[in-house]
Amino acid sequence: MNRIILASVSAIALLTGSAALADNSSSSINQISGGSVTVNQSGPIGSTSSVTTEADANLGPNTVSVTQADNGTANTGPGQANVSTVIQDNVNLGTTATVNQAHNAGGYGQNSSYIRQGRNASNGDVTVRQTGGENTSTYVSTTSTDNIGDVAQSGVRNSSYVQQDFQNGAQAYVNQIGNGGPNSVSIQQLSAGFSANPPEFAAGSFAQATQSGDNLTSNILQTGYTDPAAEGNFARSNQAGNDQFSSISQSGINGSADVYQSGAGHDSIVSQAGDGNTALVVQQDSTNYSSITQDGTNDYAEVRQSNNSNESTVSQGSGANNTAYVTQASLNNASTVTQNGSNAFASVTQN
Repeated sequence: MNRIILASVSAIALLTGSAALADNSSSSINQISGGSVTVNQSGPIGSTSSVTTEADANLGPNTVSVTQADNGTANTGPGQANVSTVIQDNVNLGTTATVNQAHNAGGYGQNSSYIRQGRNASNGDVTVRQTGGENTSTYVSTTSTDNIGDVAQSGVRNSSYVQQDFQNGAQAYVNQIGNGGPNSVSIQQLSAGFSANPPEFAAGSFAQATQSGDNLTSNILQTGYTDPAAEGNFARSNQAGNDQFSSISQSGINGSADVYQSGAGHDSIVSQAGDGNTALVVQQDSTNYSSITQDGTNDYAEVRQSNNSNESTVSQGSGANNTAYVTQASLNNASTVTQNGSNAFASVTQN
């Protein structure tokens, strides 16, 4: 059974799926027992769409596609542009959600996307594309495995939040191009919602934040697995522009964190708790700063800095067989390495 509710919309509805076509529209669709939903909205000002689906265990996955575009002729100043909400609950294997939003005004009208996938959302793909104005995106996935979130934003200000709980093999990609700022990314891949201690989920996850523009902020948090047979988590932050801040925090074993910053005003913090973790920070151009903290055995840390006022602090705890490399080049270099465990090795090169 499919239940469809449409408000202020010129619409065509099919039992196997639902489609809404409108100018300056508002649509609300509730679908029960699986199927597909397609929403297309366009006009001089922004549109609003709300889609809620719930799958039947005996049927296939839910698929939702939302496309919203406005030409901005009636909204050239600050305000709301396109708004999309997608809720997929009790979904089946391979459920997907796609949101495309384009705000073409000269002002700062906002594209807003919220997607939540609930129970059993295994192998579910989420894709968000936002252009123009201010963009904000939220994607939350719970009690699932092997989900992929792919968010791309281009506008004057961008904000993206990704939360993947109770996951193995989760993947999150956020790409922001900001003309101005601030631009912010927050990715959390956690074992939240699972009571075992140590946690038995949140392994083999991948998170990548790529940003260019001004006032860039990236925060990545991953909860890892303690079983030696489990695959470690990987996090990467790429930033290019002015006033950059990156934070990566990982727990568990065999984690890997990479940070690449170029431009002016760098700031990077990497924190890892567990054994066999690796961290790499590369900072180029001016005003560099880096801090790495590792608490485990067989950990590896490397910092590469070049140009202007460089500073690096590496701290490795009481675990054995830890390694740290620091390379600094040109002007005002400073480095502090602290290793409290046995069989440690450190190398610092300054020129």
